[in-house]
Amino acid sequence: MPRLPCSSRRGSASAATLAIGLALATAACGSGVQTTDVAVDRTTTTAAAADPSDPNAGGPAGTIDFGACDRAVGECGTLAVPLDHDDPDGPTIEVAVARIPAARPDERIGVLLTNPGGPGASGIDFALAEPFPQEVLDRFDIIGWDPRGVGGSEGLRCGAGVDAFLDIDPEPDSAREQAQLDAAAQAVADECEETDGEILPFVGTRDVVRDMDLIREALGEEQISYAGYSYGTALGLGYLEAFPERVRAMVLDGVVDPTQDLAGFLLAQGRAIDEQVDALLDACADDPSCPLDDGGAAYDRVAVQLDEAPLPGGDGEVGPAELQTGAVFATYGFNGDDAQQLWQALADAEDGDGDGIAALAQQYYDFGGFTSYVAVECVDSAPPEGSEAWQEFADELVAVAPRTGASVANELLPCAFWPAPPSGDPHPVTAPGSPAVLVIGNTGDAATPYEQAVEVAETLADGHLLTLEADGHVGAGRSACVDDASSAYLIDLTLPEDGAVCT
Repeated sequence: MPRLPCSSRRGSASAATLAIGLALATAACGSGVQTTDVAVDRTTTTAAAADPSDPNAGGPAGTIDFGACDRAVGECGTLAVPLDHDDPDGPTIEVAVARIPAARPDERIGVLLTNPGGPGASGIDFALAEPFPQEVLDRFDIIGWDPRGVGGSEGLRCGAGVDAFLDIDPEPDSAREQAQLDAAAQAVADECEETDGEILPFVGTRDVVRDMDLIREALGEEQISYAGYSYGTALGLGYLEAFPERVRAMVLDGVVDPTQDLAGFLLAQGRAIDEQVDALLDACADDPSCPLDDGGAAYDRVAVQLDEAPLPGGDGEVGPAELQTGAVFATYGFNGDDAQQLWQALADAEDGDGDGIAALAQQYYDFGGFTSYVAVECVDSAPPEGSEAWQEFADELVAVAPRTGASVANELLPCAFWPAPPSGDPHPVTAPGSPAVLVIGNTGDAATPYEQAVEVAETLADGHLLTLEADGHVGAGRSACVDDASSAYLIDLTLPEDGAVCT
């Protein structure tokens, strides 16, 4: 699954996920808004109880006591939802919710729920960054939430072994190195079972989708509009399928293919990432500012060097894991100078300085909470189970993505030992009876390859594809054409022409 998540790694501020450094005008990653001590002047929002005959209903609607957030904008509160939606009278957990009221309340259209990805992204951090054009902020209450297990919501406590696992070479050269990697991955899974075993079966996309509908009910809304990015598109598709009549409008940007299991998605993603890394390295030949004679050759030399011995970098050392992770981050296109950063990091590494590689890798680690990410991925579909099956999958991925495939595959090695059973069921989403859905795909998106947007738009009963001819992950914020089209659709339900392309 695409990683768009703030990590517990190397002193990062959060064990929850995103507030993306995405091109979307975002906030810095943080631990999520703390809502247990919200300020005074509360406005309570509630709704009628859910229909008990509805198979998708998550239980009776609750209330959200909104109060001041711990920053200058928005209102924050919590909503109690069933831990197990199939047992609505059983234990509950708290989901943190934030709202930015429409700037022009007399022109208010309704609520716009939004999720920035991950899995593990803080929707609160994202919403409070006001990541939409002003005309959208004028007309909608922007609603962000931290999905269960993330940030200000009742979250996962495990993660003490994550740094040790992520430091290990993701491409073992011997049985001893493979055993070391397996043991570290097993330790991550075992700790999560020990500290969070009662929650792990209930953090998947299916559960979060039903939380979304309880948020809608608690807000007193008959319908929602929704904007989802990266993994947030999986949440959107899940909601659209379960509750098509409750959706007014939906924008899906950087689309996850709902038909793929974990191994299938990572194979497609890994191949696309490696191709984009190759393109970044090859571009060195045509750029006089590149400090390398040959980008690909330099990368390969540094990879061999780091496999033999780490370099000092950042607050410690960098090795093969940091090199591959940093290269993966460069493909997201968040900074505008990713190729130059990668080139310079390689040049510095050949001079014995690993700071540039460390900096690139840290930006990826700062995406989000690792255990929240893994917990969702491991239950949304059945992963390869056990070391041998996972090694076979990883070898297959490395064969099609030789420079970064080991990192893409083995970052999720804890799934091979995960204690919670899979609850997801990959399948096409058609959503008959739903409103029109605006599906946005970048031709050069490696994290969520463009073909997935094409397939989802074609499969939906009323999907409409908007293509952005650009590299990088998601289209929002990269193109005025994309932003204008999204705003026009959300506000006026006006879709771009069929086959429309933004450049």
